[in-house]
Amino acid sequence: MEETLTDRIFTAKGNVEGDNSQTMLLLNELSLPITVSIECIPVLSPQAWIVASTEKVEDPLLAGQADLFIDGVGSGRTSVPQVARGEIIRLAFGQTPSVTAAREEIIPKEGSNWLGKGKLAQGYTINVTNGLPYETELVIKDRIPVSAQEKITVSAESLDPQPTEQDSKKGFLTWKLKLRSGEQKKLSVIYRLSFPAEEEIWIQ
Repeated sequence: MEETLTDRIFTAKGNVEGDNSQTMLLLNELSLPITVSIECIPVLSPQAWIVASTEKVEDPLLAGQADLFIDGVGSGRTSVPQVARGEIIRLAFGQTPSVTAAREEIIPKEGSNWLGKGKLAQGYTINVTNGLPYETELVIKDRIPVSAQEKITVSAESLDPQPTEQDSKKGFLTWKLKLRSGEQKKLSVIYRLSFPAEEEIWIQ
């Protein structure tokens, strides 16, 4: 491959028929070390995803279609975006029904301090189950709201257990849990919204 400021030039050898039929030519082949993780985003789906991530690539890659295989068995097809030098590749290889992370809203009790003028608390639990026949590390990703107005503030009141990673500016929460086969773990999230008492807010 030759690379200029504006172009990438690939040279390939092969026979191209002159009958207007499609011909595929091999431009390059490479093998990259990867890290496989099992990730859950409960707000989107209770089932976990199998995700493969590379290290930073040394050469840029063109965008295109990719056939995905797990242990030699096809698991689907996806689109790979253009990857610049120094970026990483992350591809989801489908869901695994053996690992789940179900999210359930916590219903506030009457007379509790969840509701009141100028304040509102929201909460939920995430029940994580490892149904695989072996111990594995699971990555649970979630997010609490982030206020775009100065008059409204959002604060995490209770995170049990504490997330492995937390981005307060964007509201992202990430737990990395190592669970034995058949083990279950409950996560609890409670956050509080504060706003002017004379105003009402609606959460959907």
